[in-house]
Amino acid sequence: MPALIDVSSTLGALELGVLLSYLLFGVTTTQSYVYYTRFPNDDWKLKLLVAFVWACEATHSACVAHALYVFTILNYGNPKSLIQALPLTFDTAVLFASIITTVVQGFFAYRIYILGKRRITVPAIVWAISTFRLIACLGIFGAGVRMKSLVTFEAQFGWLMITVWAIGAANDIGITASLVYLLYTQRNEIHSKTVPLIDKLIVWAIETGMMTSACALFTLIFFATRRQNFVWLAIYIITARVFSNSLLASLNGRSTLRTMDAPPPRIYLGSTTTGNPTTKSAQISIGLEFQQTHNRDSPNVT
Repeated sequence: MPALIDVSSTLGALELGVLLSYLLFGVTTTQSYVYYTRFPNDDWKLKLLVAFVWACEATHSACVAHALYVFTILNYGNPKSLIQALPLTFDTAVLFASIITTVVQGFFAYRIYILGKRRITVPAIVWAISTFRLIACLGIFGAGVRMKSLVTFEAQFGWLMITVWAIGAANDIGITASLVYLLYTQRNEIHSKTVPLIDKLIVWAIETGMMTSACALFTLIFFATRRQNFVWLAIYIITARVFSNSLLASLNGRSTLRTMDAPPPRIYLGSTTTGNPTTKSAQISIGLEFQQTHNRDSPNVT
């Protein structure tokens, strides 16, 4: 950190990151409301998952707001505070961001498990990487609580932070690649009229995977090349919102799929399934489980 602190690239970047994160938190809240109103019959475990993610987001938002208050109000006129120990609430925000990331990656790993006809290898790898990342973030949280200087902390634990972002990005890319591959293999096993639905799911998988992995990669790049400013910190604050919104978008996207022009397949998730299961099914991920009916010409949606 240079002797002359550039407030615009440190505090300014941090403020922009917090403001954008609050905008995305509004989107998260709206998506949560939409989910509960549109899918009241979903399994209680899925409802609890959405509530837990939203609660973590709300806590994360409160923590970054307090940290910003400390920087801009309590330490007003003292730019050197930017290179001292971060507020405890900011360390707590890091902890909740890592929990959100782990939960969302675990959710998509479960979808890989369902779509892959319950083969455990790839989901197990995803879960293992997510767990390792969470443990590493717990270590960063513990070290952050004891830090006396941000500069010293970056020098001592920068390698661990880079490792967390690198494996996080790799995990997101692996999740995306697995979902796209498994979805694509289903295209030859279903009725041709259902192919547009599969293509839509593939596009969604790529879009969400690109957003989450890009956040991790940009955080890593800016931390490695522009550590003297807080651009990397601003992106890191936003990352948790991107993960939660990708989860909720995948769940709420079922409404869009059901209204597509192509004759819709039978869609179920958790306890919403009714009727008799078929002997041949194609279980589709991204927050859905998809199963064809015996009569492909007269599908039904529940």
